[in-house]
Amino acid sequence: MSESFHPDVPVTVIALVSIANVCLMVIAAFYRARVATEAVDANWRVRLGLIAVVCGLCSQVLYCLMLVALIHGTVPAYSGNSFNHFQLTLSNTGGLLSMATFFTALFGSGFRRYSGIWVAVTSGCLWGLSGLGAALGSLFK
Repeated sequence: MSESFHPDVPVTVIALVSIANVCLMVIAAFYRARVATEAVDANWRVRLGLIAVVCGLCSQVLYCLMLVALIHGTVPAYSGNSFNHFQLTLSNTGGLLSMATFFTALFGSGFRRYSGIWVAVTSGCLWGLSGLGAALGSLFK
């Protein structure tokens, strides 16, 4: 019997959503919005939009790296603990990044706002599923 991980349809869909989210965040990072009428109002909204994009991009890249490690079966070097403990730590970090993306995107404007909210919600769901899987995996091991 082979012990390696073989991706199936749900994992493929999760990988495609994650890659699409990374591409959306990269597009949002380089997106040039129209100049707003009030410079002071536009300035902090643009900054918050950029912060949302950076947090969302970090969250999704971290998720992609974890997914690649899961698919290839590589266990990161973590002293004395199993991969499930490391995956729970990653899930908490990714969840916090997703929440930061959501709340900063709410105060952003334009394309960065809507793409940030979308990525925050989808990556929050992905991180939640990952944390649930790791918790159940460590519970029943």
